Amino acid sequence: GEILDIFDFAQPAQFLGRRPVTTVPPQALYLMNGPLLKTQAAKLAATMLKADGNKRTRLADLYLRVLNRPITDEESAEALAFLASFESPAQREESWTALCHALLTCNEFLFRL
Repeated sequence: GEILDIFDFAQPAQFLGRRPVTTVPPQALYLMNGPLLKTQAAKLAATMLKADGNKRTRLADLYLRVLNRPITDEESAEALAFLASFESPAQREESWTALCHALLTCNEFLFRL
């Protein structure tokens, strides 16, 4: 399928001892715009919104889950401003989904060891 081509998987009829390592823009674009991370971001946002606590507590938990490290004060302020930029409380789920999607597509998540 499409994902196999984008990420340079070998054709099933070919024998390869080692797959070439590539990092090209179509791979990043697929992750940003494809259904896989959008779906996972929505699920993660729903989980975060069901959790007890206030926004700061949820943000701290989100960063631990996604980036495996504590959130910094600067990141917390930026994330709170981002969440507040959505105009109405009705957009709460949308704002958290967008934040989760941004974290799932950031280089720190994609290339962490």
